[in-house]
Amino acid sequence: MLNYRRILREGLKTYCERVDAMSPSPLRHALSDTLAGIADFLRRAPGDIEMCAFSPAHDFYSAMRSFNFFFALDQYDSAGRFDDCMGEYFRGEPDAQAWIEELYRAVDLHDGWHFLHTGKYPAFTKLCLRAQKLRRPNAGILIEPDTPQELWDEILDLWGKGIPCPSLYNASAYRDAIPRMTDARGLDREHFVFGGCTELMFEGCSNVGSTEGGIHLLDILNNSTPAKFHADIRCKIGEFAESVRMNSEFAARYRPQLIRTLFVDDCIDRETEYNAGGARCRGSIVNVAGMTDAVNSLAAMRGLQERFGNDSSEVDEIARKLAEFTFREIRKHKMRLGGPAYPAVILLTGYAWHGSYVDASADGRKAGAPVVDSIGAVSGTDHKGPTALLNSVARLPSSLGIGTLVLNVRLERSLAASPDKRPKLQSLIRGFFAQGGLQLQPTLIDQQTLKKACENPDAHPELIVRIGGYSEYYNRLSRDLQLEVLKRTEHAI
Repeated sequence: MLNYRRILREGLKTYCERVDAMSPSPLRHALSDTLAGIADFLRRAPGDIEMCAFSPAHDFYSAMRSFNFFFALDQYDSAGRFDDCMGEYFRGEPDAQAWIEELYRAVDLHDGWHFLHTGKYPAFTKLCLRAQKLRRPNAGILIEPDTPQELWDEILDLWGKGIPCPSLYNASAYRDAIPRMTDARGLDREHFVFGGCTELMFEGCSNVGSTEGGIHLLDILNNSTPAKFHADIRCKIGEFAESVRMNSEFAARYRPQLIRTLFVDDCIDRETEYNAGGARCRGSIVNVAGMTDAVNSLAAMRGLQERFGNDSSEVDEIARKLAEFTFREIRKHKMRLGGPAYPAVILLTGYAWHGSYVDASADGRKAGAPVVDSIGAVSGTDHKGPTALLNSVARLPSSLGIGTLVLNVRLERSLAASPDKRPKLQSLIRGFFAQGGLQLQPTLIDQQTLKKACENPDAHPELIVRIGGYSEYYNRLSRDLQLEVLKRTEHAI
């Protein structure tokens, strides 16, 4: 994501001056041409957008106009700590929510990605949450031990309406893990954010690859033996790391990104293009597919009947050991531009595809069936309730998987809609985070409604669900994914 804070505080004129001060080079010439193109467009733009973009933001309206322009310039990718950045300019403007809603409509229309909320300016954060009526932005909010009840109420109001945004992030868990898991020199660990679906990055200074791929534990297990399993995982991780390094070398030579070179720190100061190493924070998200499926298969091979997600100490220990081994092996490798690897489980819609080429497995999964959609239980196998599911996930070494470990949970809508049930749901989530859980992504649709939508998806265009890390309209999913969502256990308390 671009450094929106700096853009708003300095304006485009300052960036032009910084590029002019660079040493003569092809990069300087390319950046000057890019800025000239942006300036020419702005001269022809309606209203006062040119003035807002070139000058430091002086009020909420100029900040919103400038942000919207530069966000579009970066193809509506990820906004960073939106409420934190924009709340700095908010002075109680009565039409602020309407402006936010208009921005959100553009984000939804253009398939934009992540907005993170922090609650630093609670009054503005509430407006951001109330404006969330569509599937995008893919919003999340940091939960602190002292998150005020007024923000919890806004979150649960949205969930009670069936809107699965925002997802929740355990701020303390990320903050504690970052110094151990990243090359944190020169980085403010308070400025961690999430790009794309939910990939860990640092605001305004990151080149972290988020769609480069990863490894498939169930596929490795199916083509290995228990004795060779760890060695084969190690081999596959090494092969993947080498492919990422080769791809990043190709991008550095042949795929310059001039917009991000301009607006991501510290490319101009280093006089180095973004994909050639100009950004301060570099690295790669390494996705792990088929984790729970592999755990369940290993449990079945040992004669265990239970499946992961049911608070079984034996099965959970298998999961903990496998996750710890895999994440530590991933962490040993240098990735994009020599940066660190961030282990993650962020499968998007890919969990159906990831299952399509995998043979039947020891846990009873049929050949070609989808694999697990998150770090949680295989759909429909978590039959002992939400507390058992969260206890199992909390036993995983989440601090090693801050890339992020997505957890999809389907909850009975009344848990958020009913004032009497809300305290129990809130306590459940706080308990999960107190045990070290990283993140939670809810889907809140009652089973009867979902069955009707499954029978006739186009008759329910408003239904939004969580899919492998982001929110999507149910009727836009493939048939396989629609059926998988229907299979998820609907948890009550």
